[in-house]
Amino acid sequence: MLDELSGELLAALNALVEGGGFKIVEQEDILRLVHADAEEVARRMSCLEERRLIDLKYAEAGEYCVRILAAGRGYGMQAAREKQAERKERRDIFLSSALGAFAGGALSGLLVLLISLLV
Repeated sequence: MLDELSGELLAALNALVEGGGFKIVEQEDILRLVHADAEEVARRMSCLEERRLIDLKYAEAGEYCVRILAAGRGYGMQAAREKQAERKERRDIFLSSALGAFAGGALSGLLVLLISLLV
């Protein structure tokens, strides 16, 4: 799983690079879409390349010749599915907790009622 900034950079590259071939991307275009400085973008680009999400032909003088690999294109969809699954799990836990609390309260109230009727 990528950290937030690397995921943001990969999403920006997906928006800037269409198709499956190499494309020259200006550093200014990336910096407009990502909340980081130029050095951080360069570090994250090499990290994305090491993880085999992108392929860099060259990176020099504020230009990147980059191609998004299949894993990089599918990463955004996978991350969205994981977030959706996490939200569903949180919702299920909340509903189970609320139902358990309600059932426990109802059972204890019923026991108090039965004891008061017997006394």
